[in-house]
Amino acid sequence: MMSRSRAKLWGAGGIALMLASVALAAPASAEGTSEETEKITVQSQIEDLEVQVDMASVPSDATVTSDDAGTLTVTQDGKQMTVEQDGSWKIGDAPKPGGVEARWEAGACYGTFVNVYVNAEIDLQWGAQQTCVSTSKRPHAVDVTLRQGSTRPFSKQTNKISHRAKRTYSQVSNNYNYSHCLNRTKLRASVVAKPYAAGVYWPQVTSEDTTVKCNVR
Repeated sequence: MMSRSRAKLWGAGGIALMLASVALAAPASAEGTSEETEKITVQSQIEDLEVQVDMASVPSDATVTSDDAGTLTVTQDGKQMTVEQDGSWKIGDAPKPGGVEARWEAGACYGTFVNVYVNAEIDLQWGAQQTCVSTSKRPHAVDVTLRQGSTRPFSKQTNKISHRAKRTYSQVSNNYNYSHCLNRTKLRASVVAKPYAAGVYWPQVTSEDTTVKCNVR
């Protein structure tokens, strides 16, 4: 994975990149050109990651940061979600002014993808799970979409299957699914999760691509 400078990304209302080593703002006369260059740089950084946050689903008043390890942090409505490159995420209170760390214990939620694989019935098993420490006051859920496509270079995953999850006050929200494996020797698949927790609809998180064989018999 290529190294990335620490960046601050803004939502769909306008993406801006702030490199930690840069202290001076761009001249006003070059502002338009600078913003366009920064948008291209930001998009390149996101696309380089295996596990991504869909920037098109980020609200305009939310921010996203990315560090050199590829950890993505979304701050929204006073809450915070961190997404790791192992396909896991956690949701809790955002850090308070003054550098106080985010609180992950009381009311925290933890999510992860289910590995995409083909079972003995030639069905794809896929989905996501989210667990919350305390759900007595607010329900939670995680919606998922399976994307399938050819393994050819640059081909898009055009086949999509979505399953919405009911909000639950239980600690665990499972959204496990079985889908017919497309009639081809190999396919490339990924899962898109849209968590709901702490009273917030969070941006979509996309798992890394997985190549599976449909002719396992």
